[in-house]
Amino acid sequence: MLGATDYSKILSDLKQKESYLLSELAGVRSAISGLSKARAALELTELPSNSAKGTFYRNVSIKRGAITFLRSRGEPQGSTEIARALIAGGYRSTSRAFYRTVFNVLAAACAKKSSELVKTDAGFGLREWSRTNSTALRPIVQRKDSISR
Repeated sequence: MLGATDYSKILSDLKQKESYLLSELAGVRSAISGLSKARAALELTELPSNSAKGTFYRNVSIKRGAITFLRSRGEPQGSTEIARALIAGGYRSTSRAFYRTVFNVLAAACAKKSSELVKTDAGFGLREWSRTNSTALRPIVQRKDSISR
C-alpha cells in the first residue's frame, strides 16, 4: 500500500493533545475565577478611589452608597466626603449642595434605632463599629429636654 497511514497512532496522538489542552483550559478557568473573585473584593474595598468608571454608585440609594463607602474606609466620614465619593462613583444629582442632601438623608436614617448608621463627632459611621470598639465610635445622643428653641 502506497502511503499507508497508521490512524491509530494519529488518534492516540490527538487524544494525548486533547488531554493536555483540557488540563490547560482547566488551569485558565481556575485563574479567571480567582481573578474575578479578587476583582470583586478590590471593588468593595477600593472603590471610591478606584471609581474611574464612575458607575459603582449609579443605581444605589444615598443611604446604601454611604454604607458601602463607610465600610470601604473603615472609619467615620463627614457628609462632604461621602457626597464626593457618591458623585465620583456615578451617583447622579442636580443638587447644588449635595452634601446637605446626604447629611439630611443620613441624619434621618440615624434617628431610627434599627439603622446601620450612627452620627458621631467625626461624622457618620456604622453601628457595627461601636459594637466592636466602643471607644472608637460614640454616637451623639441628644436629649429632648436639652434642645432649646
